[in-house]
Amino acid sequence: MDHIDHQPTLEDIDNLQIGHFYFWNRQVYVKARTVDRVHIQYVCSFCFERYNMDGRPRQNAQRAIHWHGSNNNLNERIEERSPHCFPERIPEEYRNHTSVYIGIVSATLIDE
Repeated sequence: MDHIDHQPTLEDIDNLQIGHFYFWNRQVYVKARTVDRVHIQYVCSFCFERYNMDGRPRQNAQRAIHWHGSNNNLNERIEERSPHCFPERIPEEYRNHTSVYIGIVSATLIDE
């Protein structure tokens, strides 16, 4: 998590590394990985692609990519979405987040 003491702006989110997040006012703010006319993708800071039977992430597992709809919108913006994460995979201090805010900046847009 990157520290922030105010509501993140699009400029703040643009400065985040992919896979990092801000936590402000019980909300998670992330930077989109890619955005096209159909999908928004972001690397989740909490979920992994594979888990062992005991629930721990597999060794060398990559962070999971979550997908949301982009509504044919290729503008820079911040989109609010419901999280896909299973609560038991989120560190306790972040479990009560109710939304994920995804920052969409020009570097993440793909016009195809």
